[in-house]
Amino acid sequence: SEEQQFEVLSCLEESVARAEDETKRATSLKIVPLVVKALYDEDVVEEDIIKRWHAGEGNNVHVRIGVDADTVAAVRMNAEPIVTWLDTVEEEGDEEAESDDDAYDPQSVFGSAAPATAGDSDTESESDSE
Repeated sequence: SEEQQFEVLSCLEESVARAEDETKRATSLKIVPLVVKALYDEDVVEEDIIKRWHAGEGNNVHVRIGVDADTVAAVRMNAEPIVTWLDTVEEEGDEEAESDDDAYDPQSVFGSAAPATAGDSDTESESDSE
């Protein structure tokens, strides 16, 4: 059901929130697109649900632990590559989409030094100047 699919994505947000330190949090955020892609590939979460979740729709209730708004925003921001890929696949059409199912390059996730974090775009440059 839709509710269960949103719950799976809520669990992803909770997993990042459980990170014990900033290094583990950064690693958790970095693999978000890979996890979302796997959930999509294995038909755990449908494309429409991923896009709606990314857009902030759905009733994501964190029942196991509290998740602050910055973490939710960071997780969704880091899911952007897979959402963009889903949009690209959709534009190519169903026949091509099936043959290009692996066109998303998971290694592209690891190309950047640090994952995106909500509201922290200036943090690295400020710490470098200290």
